[in-house]
Amino acid sequence: GADGVHLGRDDPGAQAATEADQPQVVDPHPVSAPVRAIAEWSWRLIVIGAAGYFAVTYLWRLRVVVFPVIVALLLAAALGPLVMRLRRAGFGRGAAAGTVLAGFLLVVIGGLSIVGSQLGTGLSDVVDSAEEGIDQVRDWLQTGPFHVQQSQIDRWIEQAQQAVSDNSDRLTSGAVGAAAAAIEVVVGALLALFTLFFFLYDGDRIWTWLVHLFPHRTEHRIREAGRLAWGTLQGYVRGTLLDYLSSFRSLYG
Repeated sequence: GADGVHLGRDDPGAQAATEADQPQVVDPHPVSAPVRAIAEWSWRLIVIGAAGYFAVTYLWRLRVVVFPVIVALLLAAALGPLVMRLRRAGFGRGAAAGTVLAGFLLVVIGGLSIVGSQLGTGLSDVVDSAEEGIDQVRDWLQTGPFHVQQSQIDRWIEQAQQAVSDNSDRLTSGAVGAAAAAIEVVVGALLALFTLFFFLYDGDRIWTWLVHLFPHRTEHRIREAGRLAWGTLQGYVRGTLLDYLSSFRSLYG
């Protein structure tokens, strides 16, 4: 009856006999399952590493575009709340974005002018100290234990000037490389400002358009993940800027 069936199910001996009667499944594959698992994980890791390498390589080649976009994204995270406040106060999209961007440029230019004036004053002091130090070294060479003649010092100076003249090609190529790097920085800064304006002007619409590129069933999760990530990025950028501002005030306040 039902009790017998129930007892049969609970009987360990009956279960063991039943399992013994069942045919054993033998894996026909010549390679053991642990080795196959390690191999599968290995080729997946190799593919991920190769994809990461090529991604980093091509992003570095496109650094003139990639880095300004990243900088603009970070600045948009810091300045976006100001734009939203102006829009709630009655400003249009373009007016709010332009006002915040202009204020940001004024703050940056003002900060750079203060730092530049401080560096200019310090640089003149460094030049004066360097000239004084050179004179002291020259006097020590003449009056110290070495008793170097003035003619020998002049000869050393001429040799140094000749070495600079002989390596003028290298110096010129270095100057050209520095000029190219400076142009790249200027172009990147302009591109960052251009991108920043559009992030401030239409960032929410850009994000909505990107979300719509994904399947409809995943849009809600992607939108929620983006909202949380954006909030985290805003908190990080604001905290970093506050630390920089406190350091700037302590140095130049």
